[in-house]
Amino acid sequence: MPDSNKQIARAFRYARKRINSGNGTYICLALEDAEGCNEIDYATFLQARNIILGRMQLPPHHPIEEWLRINVPEYVEFLNTERDFAKRYEQTKKYRLRWLDALIEEFDNK
Repeated sequence: MPDSNKQIARAFRYARKRINSGNGTYICLALEDAEGCNEIDYATFLQARNIILGRMQLPPHHPIEEWLRINVPEYVEFLNTERDFAKRYEQTKKYRLRWLDALIEEFDNK
């Protein structure tokens, strides 16, 4: 299992790189891209994606914004007061990157 955890951390690293560079928006799509570019194998993609979906507790294809609206009152307040789409996008991107950082650390240390 340690090798599997390292591969999952690698998948999350790739997703983080894609999102941070602006070449990706959604974590699951960035993970899918990692598999398509042969950065990770299909089994690792499925494991990493299932970790994301399991923790969000939402059906597939629901963006993290939906989870934030349900679980983070400060995010709802931010959405209600911030009308600038670019600022809203950047705030959500920062959340995705922080979450990926935490996942990378978690799976690197297992």
